[in-house]
Amino acid sequence: MNEIIEGLKERLDVSLYAKKEYNWKQMQQIRLGLRKKLDISKYAQVENSWMKMKLIRYSLIEKVDVSRFLDEDLTEEKVNFIVNSIVAGIDIKKHPVFQDNSLIEVFSKIAFKDKQND
Repeated sequence: MNEIIEGLKERLDVSLYAKKEYNWKQMQQIRLGLRKKLDISKYAQVENSWMKMKLIRYSLIEKVDVSRFLDEDLTEEKVNFIVNSIVAGIDIKKHPVFQDNSLIEVFSKIAFKDKQND
């Protein structure tokens, strides 16, 4: 409900996400995309986890193709690592850290801050 209230305060079209099928984290990703005037149709499907929505939302902001990662097992740590790497301009395809979940978690928590509310 909070995401709907926030969207109304921001004068966004909350009808695009104020649906019982979405959980609040999915609603948040859609609201943040609307705030940035992104094409939310690229990720605003109920079957997309909020983490996948976040990854696609950042790819739209940064104009980076993340399609190669969308079939990965997307944990929150991996999504944060991918998003922060995109923002920092790091090509993670070549980075060995991407293969090690524990290092991804450490890297994403220490090396970069999450810009979720941008």
